[in-house]
Amino acid sequence: GRGIAPPLLHVDEAARATVSERITGAPLFIALADSSARGPAMASVVERLTALHELDPAGIEETDPLVYGRGQHAAQGSRPGFPAWASALDPIFDSIETTLARDPRRVVCHNDLNPGNILWDGARVWLVDWEVAGLGHPFYDLAVLAMFLQLEDAVALHLLAQQERRPLEEAERVTFAALRRLAALMVGLTFLSL
Repeated sequence: GRGIAPPLLHVDEAARATVSERITGAPLFIALADSSARGPAMASVVERLTALHELDPAGIEETDPLVYGRGQHAAQGSRPGFPAWASALDPIFDSIETTLARDPRRVVCHNDLNPGNILWDGARVWLVDWEVAGLGHPFYDLAVLAMFLQLEDAVALHLLAQQERRPLEEAERVTFAALRRLAALMVGLTFLSL
């Protein structure tokens, strides 16, 4: 209803299946290759995230990427061949946890905002693949996207300030960096699990 995801045409709760309107377009990374589309596409991402994070969170479960990341690390670390350099991640997870504990805000999040889950129709973006959506930190979605796109810090923080509609405080910059690092750890550990 807020124009964040393609409109649903059919929902079968028992089968856990949905059919949404087909969006004619391309994944975000294709749009970003076109210099004329790059600015409007990223502005549209920020608009969609702002609208998403303003949704009523009542009845939505929290998803904690830190818990998932620690679980992946424990599961993968016990496998033969797990790289020694990746064994000592607990202090990094602890540092991220300490940083995130300072800002307990939670909003409705997509939680998997890789560029393949963002469609550009030539005028605006649509977020798809909502399998892991839930409550999360308001900076997490953009931190994931910034990590995947390898955005420079200044560019990512500028987008975050646009999302938040105000200048960022230093503590928020630190929180964003911690979430971006967490996203990178989770992706790395997921690939190691494959």
